[in-house]
Amino acid sequence: MATTPPPRDRFFLAYAIFFIQGVSMLLPWNVFITASEYFTVAFSGGHFAGNFQNYFSISFCLINLIFVFAAMLRQHKANFPRQIVISHSINFAIFIIVIVLIKIPNIAPNTYFAIILVLMSITGITSSYLQNALYGLAARLPPMYVQGFLTGQGLAGLISSVVPLAIAFMSDAETASTVESVNRRAIIYFAFSAALVLLSIVTYLLMRQLPIYRYYNRSSKMAHQANAAVLQSYSRKDMLCVAQSIWKYGLAILLTLFVTLALFPSITASITSTRPNEARWRSREIFVLIHFVIFNAGDMLGKMLPALLPVRNDRALLLLSLLRMASAPLFVLSNVQYGTGDLAARSTPVVFGDAVYYIILSVFSISNGWVGTCVMMFGPEKVAEPDRGYSGMMLSVLLTAGLELGSLASFAVRAGICNCNSFMS
Repeated sequence: MATTPPPRDRFFLAYAIFFIQGVSMLLPWNVFITASEYFTVAFSGGHFAGNFQNYFSISFCLINLIFVFAAMLRQHKANFPRQIVISHSINFAIFIIVIVLIKIPNIAPNTYFAIILVLMSITGITSSYLQNALYGLAARLPPMYVQGFLTGQGLAGLISSVVPLAIAFMSDAETASTVESVNRRAIIYFAFSAALVLLSIVTYLLMRQLPIYRYYNRSSKMAHQANAAVLQSYSRKDMLCVAQSIWKYGLAILLTLFVTLALFPSITASITSTRPNEARWRSREIFVLIHFVIFNAGDMLGKMLPALLPVRNDRALLLLSLLRMASAPLFVLSNVQYGTGDLAARSTPVVFGDAVYYIILSVFSISNGWVGTCVMMFGPEKVAEPDRGYSGMMLSVLLTAGLELGSLASFAVRAGICNCNSFMS
């Protein structure tokens, strides 16, 4: 690094750009999962109108897990600028393709589902390379830029859930549920998302010209080579020593994300109001959209909690991750419905009303962000300084594995609740 002092980040422009990159990194995942109202209508009449979110989760997370691991192994050969621009460009193209597909009438629902599933799987690849590149770039700058990037990630889910809710409330109440209205809202939503991705491309290209970015990026080639040497020098014994030191943190993050994806959104998005005719916000469409806002707001709050309530103890974090399993029976005792709204055959009563359900959902989402962030912050501190980078990558792989295993488990949870073939209905 040069001995000259780093340039000032005028107007906090670099910080703002990393924040925008954080928002856009997982935008495809958030957008496809949150657009449940549109996809329920689009897939109606096919086999996947009631379980498409299970397939969305498992396809995205599996592809993401494979390519996160592949990107980690090729980190020393990575071209971060190329990865970022190409990945963002592909995401932009996919959003435009979806907008075009919305305008095409009479696509067979099962065929349309297959097309969307392929598109979402592709975003699993782009998200893995964005994650690899953006984390790598942010880590070269002072810690505040990493914090800005992570805060942007937390806001991404909230934005992707607030936008469709706002669009729904602005729609005419009498026509809100018509196919034309649902399609129109979906077009606005995907167009907004495409514009945000385009903004990410433009701002990233701008950031590359900023003096502060050039200053900290000057020795990037040497940093890549040093990182590669460290990774390649690890023996199996070294890896086992690191794993033994952080296994409780690793199990905690795996269980946390496993429980979350097993229930959200495949089960939680099937819970509707017990009094749907009393107010517009209790209608099926808006009630589910509100549920996404509550989850994402709670998750973002949970990500901020470690600054006030840090939990460093690995046993405590593992216990908290195990306690989150109690969410499953609590959600089952809420008003679970499937498909177009037919009440599922129940062996248990509806115990919890709307307010209690939203409280349960809030605790569920806050604990997800809180436990997960504590693990990622404090887990690497358990090992020696030279091993922290590797331990962080190990925890990231376990996090993604938890997402994938939870997505698989969501099929079993759904089958147990609805007493149906969850792969086909």
